[in-house]
Amino acid sequence: MCEAKYRAWSEEHNRYCDFVTLDDIGRWIGWIESCKTFLTTIDIILEQATGVKDKNGNMIHVGDIVKMKYPYDKRCIGKFVVVRDPNSPRIGLLDKTKTDEIFNLYNYMSNHYEVIGNINENPGLLSKDKPNEEE
Repeated sequence: MCEAKYRAWSEEHNRYCDFVTLDDIGRWIGWIESCKTFLTTIDIILEQATGVKDKNGNMIHVGDIVKMKYPYDKRCIGKFVVVRDPNSPRIGLLDKTKTDEIFNLYNYMSNHYEVIGNINENPGLLSKDKPNEEE
């Protein structure tokens, strides 16, 4: 069994924790070095790593915004949010700009994905006013 990996977002501090782990009684805790602050489960939003890396070798987490391209001609298919599918145990790609349909993340080779931001730090990347076009 592989170890689950997470990152943690603090809305209060508007940044990711530098460190996140479970404490002795099973609560998630995060640490923000610049603030010298410990945060607990109720203070953070956990985002699980998917086990899939993008074309640049970056681990893809739930909450990331990824750009996907066609494999042969490299045209941009779209920008998607990585989400846990509420209807199944899978992790998928949510198409917020078109249909809110969820595609299975694992159906595509990771070299078709590129992490371009995340929903916490870059929510404007998914604006419905911005079409999914080549950049």
